[in-house]
Amino acid sequence: MPEIEEYTLTPPGEPPRLGTVLKRLEVIRREMDRDDLELEDHMRLYREGCELVMAARGILQHAAAEIEVLMGETGSHRDTEAQR
Repeated sequence: MPEIEEYTLTPPGEPPRLGTVLKRLEVIRREMDRDDLELEDHMRLYREGCELVMAARGILQHAAAEIEVLMGETGSHRDTEAQR
């Protein structure tokens, strides 16, 4: 039976990056398309994929919150400039 590709998402102590998460999800999708995988391997990949989807959502939510803060700062800066 062929081996499943093993992968480390990020070095210890570093947060995952969205691009890295998405690349790993694509690898998992390709692995799960294989006909020669055992059920246990499919389940392990599925669990990993679910964890990665949650990580991607967290990354995107964090980015959205940061953009809102930046937009608020930029908007208040424009308001101050307009009042002068």
